Amino acid sequence: MKVVDTRSKSQFLQSLNIAITEKLPKVEAEDLKRFADDFFLSAFVGEFEGRRVSDVLGLLVSARKFIQQYDGQEAKIAIFDPNLEEHGWQSTHTTLMIMQQNMPFIVDSLRMTLASREIKAHTIQYASFQTDRDSKGKLKTFKAHKHKAHDVLSGEGLVFLEVDRHTDEDSKQALKDSICAVLNDVAVTVNDYPAMQDKTKQI
Repeated sequence: MKVVDTRSKSQFLQSLNIAITEKLPKVEAEDLKRFADDFFLSAFVGEFEGRRVSDVLGLLVSARKFIQQYDGQEAKIAIFDPNLEEHGWQSTHTTLMIMQQNMPFIVDSLRMTLASREIKAHTIQYASFQTDRDSKGKLKTFKAHKHKAHDVLSGEGLVFLEVDRHTDEDSKQALKDSICAVLNDVAVTVNDYPAMQDKTKQI
């Protein structure tokens, strides 16, 4: 069983890039390598210690497919239990992928939501992207310039979480509903903030 190298970010990406080159055609491989650079840009790779290379590669492919379609209007949320037959990779935890317009407070709000439901987060990663999409929300390309840390309202944010296993669909739906509600609250608050600032200046 070959596991990812988590001694450093560069070694982690190198072990992934080798697997990508071996498994995918050249054009797809180059696209996935570029995506991996952004997806794991702020990642704490120690969270993947002991993971099989094939499972991290499968996760990366799933995330790349997930962001392919996004209308930019509200959060896009997927909750699933990865398995080899359906997803091409596996995990002992339930996986969440969340696509949202990039904005502050997303990760902290998700942590509080999980804590209020007494759900342990085993992995949480956040990545932001600048994208070019067509009128139907299909991804055409990633824009060349990177998201800047201080530019908190630009681009799109992708959150990847692994939480305690949810074995039934009702519990998955309840978790999805609670996350959707809190992300809507965050969006309303952030979008209203400029108007609130203008109002206070008038007082």
